[in-house]
Amino acid sequence: MLELGYGGEQMKKIVSVLLLGLLLCSCSKAAPLYEVSFVTLGGTSVASVKANETEPIELQPVSSKPNYAFAGWYEDVNYVTPAVFPYSPNQDVTLYAKWIVTLSSSDFSYVLKENGEYAVVSYSGNSLNLVLPTEYEGRAVTGVANNAFSFTQSVYSVVIPEGYTTIGDWAFADCDDLNYVTLPDSLVSVGMYAFYDCDRMADVIIQESVSLGENAFSSRSSPGCHCSHKYN
Repeated sequence: MLELGYGGEQMKKIVSVLLLGLLLCSCSKAAPLYEVSFVTLGGTSVASVKANETEPIELQPVSSKPNYAFAGWYEDVNYVTPAVFPYSPNQDVTLYAKWIVTLSSSDFSYVLKENGEYAVVSYSGNSLNLVLPTEYEGRAVTGVANNAFSFTQSVYSVVIPEGYTTIGDWAFADCDDLNYVTLPDSLVSVGMYAFYDCDRMADVIIQESVSLGENAFSSRSSPGCHCSHKYN
């Protein structure tokens, strides 16, 4: 039998250490980062970001454009597939900004809340795509009042901007033509039956911490929730 001797044993130890080091390096090698580019389509520029499934883009970048409201990022220019944040790409990707023409604040009616801020009470215009106002008479608009848009049959989409904290009871109940709703990260509570019986509405993304009233997103035909939680 071949005897390795002292030198042979030392060599075995060195080789073992080297192999272990290579194994640890291969196991700890970081996953590749992918570049996420933002096409703002006329809005203020947004720098590209590198991310992956373990290092996602936590907060949604925001662009601005005169006379338009920013309505999120999409993975295609036809606005079919929304980019949900935190966003975890698995390849280099380009996201496109969606814009909605803003409406005059005079198209809405308001009620002054106890904290000195306004809530939207109703809408008198004829737009199918609503972007709720953020200011009226120099004061912030931060809520949607009870029953504000209930039984409105001509609203296709609603963007509730950042800064809004409350959506009242029955606020959008029985809006039969409502398909899309964008909710802000600033939202604190959604009242009972707020989106009840909005059967055409696609699922919305909502912060896990938001307080949901009874049947806030359910309907007579589908008692399940039209929302999925966004975890930070």
